[in-house]
Amino acid sequence: MMKIRIKNKHLILFILLVAVSFGAVSLFGGDYLFYRAQKAEQAGDNVKALAYYDALIQRYPGHSRVPDALYWSAELLPSFDSFIATFYPQRSSMTRRDGGIPELAEGSLTRIERYLRIQEEFPRHWAAAHVPYRLADAYHSLGDPSSEELYLKVLENERATGRLDAALRLVQIYEGQGRFDEALAVLEYCQIHLPDHSPIEVKMKLGDVLGFKGDHQGAREAYAEVLVMAEEQERELRSRRQGETQFGVPVEISVLPHYQSQIEDKLVSLDMYEAGEFAFVEGRVTLRGQPLAGIHVYANPIFNNQRSYYGRSEPGLWVTGQDGSFTGVLPAGTYEFGIGLNYHQAKLVEGAHLQIIHGELDLTETKELPLVEFRFVEPVKLTAPQAGFVYRGEPFTVTWEPYPGAHEYSVSVSGVTIDSQGGTSYVSAPDLGKIEQTSMVYERRTVNQFGVVGYDSVGVHPAYLVGRPEGYDRLKISVRALDEKGNTLASNGGLHFGGESPAPGEIAVQEGLRNRAEELLFDRKYDEAVTLLEKRIAEDPADVDTLWTLARIYFSGTHAKGEDPWDIKSFNHLDPEKSLALLERIQRIESTPEVEEAIETVRNNLVRFRP
Repeated sequence: MMKIRIKNKHLILFILLVAVSFGAVSLFGGDYLFYRAQKAEQAGDNVKALAYYDALIQRYPGHSRVPDALYWSAELLPSFDSFIATFYPQRSSMTRRDGGIPELAEGSLTRIERYLRIQEEFPRHWAAAHVPYRLADAYHSLGDPSSEELYLKVLENERATGRLDAALRLVQIYEGQGRFDEALAVLEYCQIHLPDHSPIEVKMKLGDVLGFKGDHQGAREAYAEVLVMAEEQERELRSRRQGETQFGVPVEISVLPHYQSQIEDKLVSLDMYEAGEFAFVEGRVTLRGQPLAGIHVYANPIFNNQRSYYGRSEPGLWVTGQDGSFTGVLPAGTYEFGIGLNYHQAKLVEGAHLQIIHGELDLTETKELPLVEFRFVEPVKLTAPQAGFVYRGEPFTVTWEPYPGAHEYSVSVSGVTIDSQGGTSYVSAPDLGKIEQTSMVYERRTVNQFGVVGYDSVGVHPAYLVGRPEGYDRLKISVRALDEKGNTLASNGGLHFGGESPAPGEIAVQEGLRNRAEELLFDRKYDEAVTLLEKRIAEDPADVDTLWTLARIYFSGTHAKGEDPWDIKSFNHLDPEKSLALLERIQRIESTPEVEEAIETVRNNLVRFRP
C-alpha cells in the first residue's frame, strides 16, 4: 500500500535541524532557504521543501520571498489535485501526488491560513491573483458550504485566475443539488463574460444541464453547436501547423473524433430519456450515522459485465449535499455506483468500515429503486492479540468484541510483505470457517490460498510461493461480522490510508524465521531456491513445509523462459502433475481440509487445461 502521509515528528525534527544550521544560513538569509526549498521540491521531497519554506516564513517575516513561500508551501499541502481514494462494490483505489503529502506540525499555518495571509498582506503580489480560486477550492475540499460564495466571487473577479474552473465547480455543485436554473445562469455568464475561456467545453456543459433539466431539444441544439465548434477548431489547428512534420511524417491534427464520440453517447442517452427509458436514483453517504457532505458520487455503466472506472481527474456525476444525500436521473441500464474522497475526507473516515448497500442496480426495472447507501460504520474491535504481539511460529488466540447484529463471524489470516521502498503487498487468504463465538485459535501451517497467484514483470511474486506464516514480514488478521444472510456488517481492519504504523489487525513476525529457500525466493533467485528445496526433500521426504512450497512452485511456475515476461504458459518449473504428486504426499503424511482443497484445485486445473 502506498504511503500518503509522514508522521509529524519527522517534519518537526527536520525543522529543528534547519534551525540548528541557522548559523551558516544567516550568511545567505531567506534567499538561501527559498533556493533550498525549491531544490527539495524539484527533487520530489515535499516534506523537506515545506520545512525550508516554513523556516523562511518564520525567521524572515519581512523578506520579499515570503509571499512566494506562502503560496508554494500551500501547494504542497493536501488539495483536490494531491489525493483521491475511490470505492466501488468490486474495486477500490488510491492515488496521491508524488513526493508525499506532508502533515503539519502543531502551530504551523494551514493551507487556508497561508492563502489568507497572501490575500490580506500581499494583495499586489503575483500570487494574489491565484489565491481566490485556491481558497475556494480549499474550503470546498473541507465540505464547507461557504465555498459556493467564494467560487461566485472568483467568477466575477476580473483579476482572478481560474474563473472558468470556478464556474464549472459551481455548475457541478448546482447539478448535484438539482439547481439547474442557477447552473444555466453560470454558463450564460461564461458565454457573455468569458467568451475566450474554452467555449466548446462551456457549450458541452450547457447541453448536459439542459438535458438534466428536461429540455432535450435545447440539449440537442447545444451538442450540434459543439460539433460545429470542434470542426472550426480542427481547421484552425491544421492551418496553424500546416507543413509541420515529425520524423519526416506530416503532423495530423484531429480533435473532432474526441467530441464526436462524446456527443454520440450523450445523444443515445437523450433518446432514452425521451422514450421514457430512464430512472431516478437516490442515495446517501454517512459516517457513523451522520451525513457526509461534499462526497463525489460516480455512476459507471456495466456492459456485458465489463466495468470501467473514472481517472483521478474526473469529477463525480453528483456531489452529496449537507444532508449527505444525492439524487439524479440516468438512462436505463445496469450501473455500478462509487464514491471519491479527498485527503481531508479520507482522514475523517480512516479506521471506519465501509458498507456499500445496493451499489449495483439494474435501472431497466420498473419497480421503485432502493436507496444507494455508502455507510462508514464502526469496525469490529480486536481484543487479542494485543498491541506489540510478535508472531514466533506458535499458535495464538484471536478474540474480538461482539458486534451488534452479527449472526456469525468469518476469520482469515493473510501474509504481508514489505519491499525495500516501503511498499506493502498482501496475499489472498482463505476463510478459516464461520463461527458464532468471538474467539479462535490460529494454528495453520500455510497462510495464502493455494491456486491464487500474483505476477509482475519479473515473474511470480514470491509472497504467493512461500505460504509458511513465518516467511512473511507481517500477518494480517481479518475478522468479519456477518448477518443472517451472510452479508458483511463490518470488519476489524477498517480503512487505512498508509503511514508508518501497521494497518489495524496486522502483527509483526519475528525476524530471522525466514528459511534460506524463502530468502532466495524473495531475492528472485528462483532456480537456486528450487534446487535447495528439492535437496531438502531428498534428505527428508516428510518435510511438510518444503513439500507445500514446492507444490506451489510447480503449480504456478516461477518466471518466463523467453523474452516475454508475461508468457505464463512457458514459465520455468511449471509442472502441475508434479504439484499434484507432492500434495498427495502431504495428504498421506497429514490429511487436512487445507491439503484436500489444494488437491481439488490442481485436479480441476488439469482437467480444464489438459490438451
